[in-house]
Amino acid sequence: MDSIFWAIVIGLALVGIFITTYLLNKNTPVPEGCEPNPGCEGCQITSCVVRKDNKEVNV
Repeated sequence: MDSIFWAIVIGLALVGIFITTYLLNKNTPVPEGCEPNPGCEGCQITSCVVRKDNKEVNV
């Protein structure tokens, strides 16, 4: 019975740590100079929708 109690306590602690770190990460602002979309420079997939949209805009 004692091991079940500790298993529940450890499980709840892990869930609490996960929720706390998720919320802290979500509320952290993005650093300056950090681009969320690197564009097509680092990707070699030619059939990508983003690449097609960029070609239409740049042409």
